[in-house]
Amino acid sequence: MLKINFLLSTFLFSMFCYSQTLVLRPSVGSKYYWAKQSNFSFNNFDETYKAKHKFSQEAVAISVELLYPKHSFELSYTKQFWGSKFSTNFKSVGVEVTNLSNGGLSQFQLNYNRFINLKSKNFYGLIGTGLGLGINRPTSVYIADTTFTVYREYSLSSPNDYVDVNLRQSSIKKISYSAIFKAGIIVKLKNIERLRVLAIYNLGLNNFLRTNIEYSHTNKNYSGISYYKGSQFSILVSIPIYLKRFKKK
Repeated sequence: MLKINFLLSTFLFSMFCYSQTLVLRPSVGSKYYWAKQSNFSFNNFDETYKAKHKFSQEAVAISVELLYPKHSFELSYTKQFWGSKFSTNFKSVGVEVTNLSNGGLSQFQLNYNRFINLKSKNFYGLIGTGLGLGINRPTSVYIADTTFTVYREYSLSSPNDYVDVNLRQSSIKKISYSAIFKAGIIVKLKNIERLRVLAIYNLGLNNFLRTNIEYSHTNKNYSGISYYKGSQFSILVSIPIYLKRFKKK
């Protein structure tokens, strides 16, 4: 353990020594999410069941970046969103119900960025990749019994008919894993970066939430399970706040 700590400390020290600048980078923009239906052999949904759901939310992030001449290492804090949709239509009696649910996890991202010379004094390209780690609420706090939606909606034309809905959500993993891919444009004035515009794809790699779905059209029962990985697309604008410029050793 002592040897590992020594090697890690040496690596971090060398990164600071050979970097040009330490930058604090706040970012703002929008995140876009597309929820899909879970298609499993054991799911028993009616033909009108829908789960496709598109939504967008404001996005913010804060990063610390070590800048080198041609690349950088960046540690970011942001949110990994998830969303779900439940919709069914009991057509014969005119009852349609829809339930939407959105949320987010605290996520840390470790990224490697490569700078591309576009042969322009004011514009440079950027491509990057990295790993995201989302922190989910513990199972002891986030359990199906405390996060549920249960209701019944009656038909106005046929009072003896109704739609029963029982949605129970639970945490199944404490950590969510994501692969990060990004590309963007860097704007420089007098050879100093002033602005970045980034397109970022956050690809969820594991299921971290689950919803158990039970519903009925009067006496006909349906059920299934939906899982969430939290994949999303973001467009962010960031500005650098220069904290420290290191001298090359």
